[in-house]
Amino acid sequence: MPHKRNYAAEYARRNARARAAGYKSYSQQRKAGETVWIIKANGKERVRISNGETRQQYASYLNYVKGVLHGLPNSKLGAERFEGKTFKDANGRIYPFITDKTILRQLYDDGRIDLEAFYVNVKK
Repeated sequence: MPHKRNYAAEYARRNARARAAGYKSYSQQRKAGETVWIIKANGKERVRISNGETRQQYASYLNYVKGVLHGLPNSKLGAERFEGKTFKDANGRIYPFITDKTILRQLYDDGRIDLEAFYVNVKK
């Protein structure tokens, strides 16, 4: 009986070797320098994200915020991942992750943040 190739395992090994060598995936390279909306305590702001890792981290944060606003039970689990943490934009400015549910709810109810718009790149 012929041996079956495990393509998923081969892909994972190849990916791990590339990351260890310092290579970035195409999606990480492509996302570097994109302008996105971020949530601030007083509303939203356009910010240029410096790399794909920061963008991925911010996308996870947006999923947490979406869970908080829609009352999903596992949204509590994400709070400690972002509590007291910050991220940098492409210009080196530091922004905190807003995790206070009262502030997030107030911004959402006032219409100062629209979660669907945050997932789309800002066009200049």
